[in-house]
Amino acid sequence: MRASHIPTKENLIKLLESFESAERPILIHCQAGADRTGEATAIYQMEYMGKSKKEALKMLTPRYLHLKKKYPAKRYFFKRYEGVEWAYNEYDPCSDEWEMFPKDLYCN
Repeated sequence: MRASHIPTKENLIKLLESFESAERPILIHCQAGADRTGEATAIYQMEYMGKSKKEALKMLTPRYLHLKKKYPAKRYFFKRYEGVEWAYNEYDPCSDEWEMFPKDLYCN
């Protein structure tokens, strides 16, 4: 996963599968511990802790060192995230409806 764009479908599925199979407690951390970590923990909070999207979105705030002006793709993605079933069956970052994704690198 990269901080500068929304996740590939493959990386999102790997993250969700990791949540299912990982021993608890789970430690989530990326290079800086802010952007990808915030995205992953927000998803985890919604899926496994019963938090609302609004509550989970707090993981992508300056309090947790996420700078939305520098990395807007993380909040953009999470605001549109609709759950595990959606991720597996509907999420397609290569479609025209998605911004902040380098289609030239990942899409055929």
